[in-house]
Amino acid sequence: MNNMKISTRLMAAFGLIVALTMLLGGVTLYKLKLVDEALDDVVKDRYAKISVLVDLKDDSGDIARQTRTALLWPAEAKGQLDGIDKSTKTMAVAFDKLEKFVWTPKGRTLFDAMKAAYSPYSTALARFSELAGADKMEEAKLHLQQTLRPAQSNLLKALNEQIDFQQEMMVKASVVADTATDSVETSVFAVGSLACLISIALAVWIVRSITGQLGGEPAAAAELAKRVADGDLSVQISVKDGDNASLLAALKRMQESLSSIVNGVRQNADSVATASGQISQGNSDLSSRTEEQASALQQTAASMKQLASTVKQNADNAQQGNELALAASTVAVRG
Repeated sequence: MNNMKISTRLMAAFGLIVALTMLLGGVTLYKLKLVDEALDDVVKDRYAKISVLVDLKDDSGDIARQTRTALLWPAEAKGQLDGIDKSTKTMAVAFDKLEKFVWTPKGRTLFDAMKAAYSPYSTALARFSELAGADKMEEAKLHLQQTLRPAQSNLLKALNEQIDFQQEMMVKASVVADTATDSVETSVFAVGSLACLISIALAVWIVRSITGQLGGEPAAAAELAKRVADGDLSVQISVKDGDNASLLAALKRMQESLSSIVNGVRQNADSVATASGQISQGNSDLSSRTEEQASALQQTAASMKQLASTVKQNADNAQQGNELALAASTVAVRG
């Protein structure tokens, strides 16, 4: 890993962070989808069914009031019968809608019970409207008490059972929605925490790997390198124990090598200076001896010149002596 380029490390770290962010987003979207499905089950399915069932129950109650009103005030019977007819049609539409909504086995069983209760109720209601419309109020009243009201009670019982079941299912769906919501929070927190921990670990790894290769802070390493480049070999470079591969460690070795080279050059220069001094002294001595030899030669030449003069003088004296001897010899001969 330490052989990786810094750019490669940074790209890998940021790529992993992006991947974790995408994972967090994906988990969040998935959990939100579950929440949405649970809420749809509550709002669009369970609540919608309960709303239709409540409307059926309300229509049945309206019909019950309208039948009583028609019997109590015959003059308003026609208007009440029109209202009953309208409510009956509304109930038929509601039953058709419920038949499409209800799909669980128990729900279908309860719906079949509702239809079974609605059929005699609808027949009894039609008979009541027929009798009341013919102004046979006593027969209509008797029919209401003996047939229509029991049929209505059976229908209300079936409706209440279906409502109770749908409310129970809605509570369960609400629990599922709450659980899904909690799951979103938990998942987002868990994945977010994991992403944060991995990001921190990556940051620490990158910082340590870079500072490990440099041997210290980049600014400090740059300053030390600048001072060494400027020729300041006295700067103190501190490295960690066992650090032999960092930039500062290499810089320290270079500083030590340069110091050793400079010291060697200085020693050699001192040796050359000493040898030059010795040579200069030798030259001075040689010059002095040469001057002494020259003086001696001059003295010798002077002595030789004096000797030559003496020899010449002796020669001249010898010649004079010879001439005197010749003269004396001549005189002697002449005698």
